[in-house]
Amino acid sequence: MQTEILFCPACQGKVRIPNEMLGTLVRCPLCQAVFTAPPPPDALRPVLPAPFVERSSDRLDDEVDRGSGVIGVGVALIVVSFLSILASLFRLIASQNPDLIQNLSEAGPFGPPPPGLDLATIFFVWGMLFLVVSLVAMAGGVAMILRRNYALAVIGSIASLLNVADCCCVPANLLVGVIALIVLFMPGTKLIFDR
Repeated sequence: MQTEILFCPACQGKVRIPNEMLGTLVRCPLCQAVFTAPPPPDALRPVLPAPFVERSSDRLDDEVDRGSGVIGVGVALIVVSFLSILASLFRLIASQNPDLIQNLSEAGPFGPPPPGLDLATIFFVWGMLFLVVSLVAMAGGVAMILRRNYALAVIGSIASLLNVADCCCVPANLLVGVIALIVLFMPGTKLIFDR
C-alpha cells in the first residue's frame, strides 16, 4: 500500500495516509484536527511539492517535551488540590462539632476566640469556599493532563495560587500554581491543547 506524507494544517505534524484517502477527510493523530487531504495528483499533471514546510526534528522534540511538562505539572496540581480538598472537608466536618471547634481554636496560636463569635459558621463558610477553589484547581490539573481546555488549565492554576486556606498546603499550592502558569504561558504550549 502506497502512502503519502502530509502536514496537518493545525499542528504542522507529519501525517502518513494511504493514497486511497487522498481527497477525503482525515484526522491528524497528533492533534485530532480534521482536514481534507489534497486530491491525488493527475497522471497528466506534474507532481508539485507539497505547500507545507517540513518541520525540524528539534521542534518536534520540543513539543513532546512541552507536552510531558504540562502533564507533570497537571499531576502536581491535582495532588496539592487533593490535599487542600481533604483539609476543607476536615473544616466542614469540624463545623458540625462544637467541641472540636472549641478545642481547635483554643489550641491555636491566638488563644481562645472572643465571646459571641460563631466559629461554626466561620468554619463552614471557610471550608465551602476553599473546597470550591480546590475543586477548580483540580479541574485545571485534569485539563492539563488531558491537554484539553487551555482556559480551564489557566483558571485552575490561578485557583491554586488563591488556595491559601491551610497553612500546611499554602507553600505547595503557591509553588505549583506559579510553575503551572509559567509552563502554560511558554510560547507554543497553547498549541498542544485541543480547542
